[in-house]
Amino acid sequence: MMDMDRIGDALQRSCEDKSIRLREGLGGELFADVPPGKLVVAVQAMLQEGHFHHLSTISALDSGQGLEVLYHFWLGRGVTLRVRCPKARAILPTLVELIPAADWYEREVHELLGIEFAGHPDLGPLLLPDDWDAPPPLLSREDVR
Repeated sequence: MMDMDRIGDALQRSCEDKSIRLREGLGGELFADVPPGKLVVAVQAMLQEGHFHHLSTISALDSGQGLEVLYHFWLGRGVTLRVRCPKARAILPTLVELIPAADWYEREVHELLGIEFAGHPDLGPLLLPDDWDAPPPLLSREDVR
């Protein structure tokens, strides 16, 4: 079992301005709020410390206050990095170069919520029809209740 304190320390060290906030879940899982500009360095810190085992999935949601992307890792226990971004500027860095398995997860989030992943090699259609011209289907809209 990985030492969650060591993982938390690695995440904190990756961000000199201490903008990464950590909290522990009921089952010993680690949750980290990571600013968009610190996502890549946070993941690099986990990789460099040898803590990275598996990117389980990337999920996302429209909270009504903005968009949230959740990066779910399995390191003997769950580690979730949450990144928030405004709808008006929904751009996050891609993780594909660090973790190739992030490819389709990022494409799915892009397609369903409209989040751009800067540097992603191919954000083409994955799930929706090629001729889809409506807003992203999971993005909340005022005209739909």
